[in-house]
Amino acid sequence: MAAPDGGCHRGFSNQNNDRKMRGQALMAPAGHLEFEGLLGERRIAARSELAQVIRMLSTENLPDVAKVDAELPVDAFFEPRLYSQLAVPGFESMTLSQLTLSKASDQSGSRRVRTDKAGIATFPGIGHIATGMPDADLTATYSPAKQAFSFPAEDGVEKWCEVRTSTFVPNTQIEIIEHIDPVLVNFLEQHIDAPENLKIVDNPQRYVESISKALGLIDHAGPDFHTALVESLQAILLFQHPSAESFAALGMHGMLFLNVPADAGINYFVEEITHQGGHVLFSEATLNRGEFFIAEPEAALSDFLGDSDPRSIYDAFHGLYTEHMESQIVLAVLDRELGVDGLESAFRRHLDAVLLRHARDLSLIGKFTDDIFSPLGKAVFMQFQDSYDHVIKENPHLLGVALHA
Repeated sequence: MAAPDGGCHRGFSNQNNDRKMRGQALMAPAGHLEFEGLLGERRIAARSELAQVIRMLSTENLPDVAKVDAELPVDAFFEPRLYSQLAVPGFESMTLSQLTLSKASDQSGSRRVRTDKAGIATFPGIGHIATGMPDADLTATYSPAKQAFSFPAEDGVEKWCEVRTSTFVPNTQIEIIEHIDPVLVNFLEQHIDAPENLKIVDNPQRYVESISKALGLIDHAGPDFHTALVESLQAILLFQHPSAESFAALGMHGMLFLNVPADAGINYFVEEITHQGGHVLFSEATLNRGEFFIAEPEAALSDFLGDSDPRSIYDAFHGLYTEHMESQIVLAVLDRELGVDGLESAFRRHLDAVLLRHARDLSLIGKFTDDIFSPLGKAVFMQFQDSYDHVIKENPHLLGVALHA
């Protein structure tokens, strides 16, 4: 768990139309329902709904809200840690001032902040500071010009702490996490076995270029999907763990958790950002789950299949979407020869694996669409099926993959 370099001391010495048309042609073959028309507006409406709910819960449950809340724009409440912190009653390890300072129109003035057991105070979107005061409840004043926080000292001399500034993926708001703060500690303890074996990768900044290039490939392959990703993704935590899988979760909505292999390259980040980022987007689009199902969304899929499939209906629906997007994006990257020299074999192996899973899930769930889905849910399912059929028709060399499903 990384510690910052910064310390304290006394005193202070439009995507163009052609690209959009190409993306739409890929995601919605001629003669089929246009996918963004089914889910795009719902995703945008759900983001607004989520932000308003988190604003309300923050007002009710977090301290210092009376002073802070009025000045904050809606997008301040997309901060992923707010979701997690508010989901655990009585768990308050970072203040609203800390979590939303980067979005405040006026960042001056004194604010209440809390440090962790290492004396570090984290400010998402700004960075973190090493105060030397563990588990402390402090009053701090931020100076954007100095990129530092000041604290009143007992001897009357201000104590200044310089910020170790956040690292972002270029041309996005996506922050690369460099310190595991208490909210993340609590969240990871609930979502990963043996969380004590998790550590942030050494020098996370070294992956920024690969992540940026991966997003560039996704943009060329599916501009609308890329636009949604960079709107909804707030942060990525790059970690290493002997057994944990990469994941995204509504409890830390907008953050991706990627277990990075030693040989991770651009292809890895294309695949994982599409997959895990797809979960984030689909969670937004299906926030009102009842609109998509006539069966209980959390019902076991095995109740319909008659086998031991461990997934819920809703989890399987998520899987269909991520399989759909991965196959569409990776196929477009390969077909358009988007500067992936040396990575073609890795992309093709991944495409084969995804199409195999997708064909299997479409076949399994397709037998029970009348029992599972509402008309809207069935329309979304048919988009998955039609897009898959279109891929096989236009790429007959992939038919062998389907026959093995």
